[in-house]
Amino acid sequence: MQLFNRKRHIMNTKYSMGGGALFAALLTSTASFADVTPQEVWDVYKGYMTSYGYTLEADESTSDGVLTISGLSMTMALPEESGELTLSMGDFGFLDQGDGSVLVTLPSVMPINIHVTPTDDEVGDMKLELATSEFSMVASGTIDDMNFATSIGDMSFTLKELVSGGEVMIQATAAINAHKVVSNSTVKSGDLRSFVNDLTIGKFDYSINVTDPDSASEFMMRGETVDLKMASATSIP
Repeated sequence: MQLFNRKRHIMNTKYSMGGGALFAALLTSTASFADVTPQEVWDVYKGYMTSYGYTLEADESTSDGVLTISGLSMTMALPEESGELTLSMGDFGFLDQGDGSVLVTLPSVMPINIHVTPTDDEVGDMKLELATSEFSMVASGTIDDMNFATSIGDMSFTLKELVSGGEVMIQATAAINAHKVVSNSTVKSGDLRSFVNDLTIGKFDYSINVTDPDSASEFMMRGETVDLKMASATSIP
């Protein structure tokens, strides 16, 4: 039995201007394009994931200024027509803050499921749990030039269950933890969709331990780093 074929299948404005009518005209015209709505933020997210090759399906509902996304499923083809991968997540939302910005809301614990259907190997499933504390993500700007300011006190990904060929792999543990996360991202739309991100993590650690019950072979990896800083820029047609 192979484990997902590991070798192949293992992210106010303030205006101070005097002059009555001029100020009012500038403020009104600026507000018309400087505000973003929950639907626009969700649309930007969908467009970003679609540009990476994902096909998205989800239920959308709006109540009291909150757009709630439930049943999100994202599917993409694996390289060389070798199958497909489907990622599904728990509910999350977009809250209109009334100042032109949108607060992205997550539950403190969110389930994430990954389903892999390779054409030449066993079907695999991975159940993960994303836990966060002091989570804040605020979207602002315009639909064509949107900024995401994010801060997280603590964040962890934990492997809850691993299934290969219908059999639960009990000899597998994995955890990834990040502390004091601060991220500033910009997504711009045009002829190219560009993504620029600056990320700092106070502390990052991980622990992975997997044993193949058939061969008794074991894979272990642990690590830790502090004061991690990353900057990235990507453009996609």
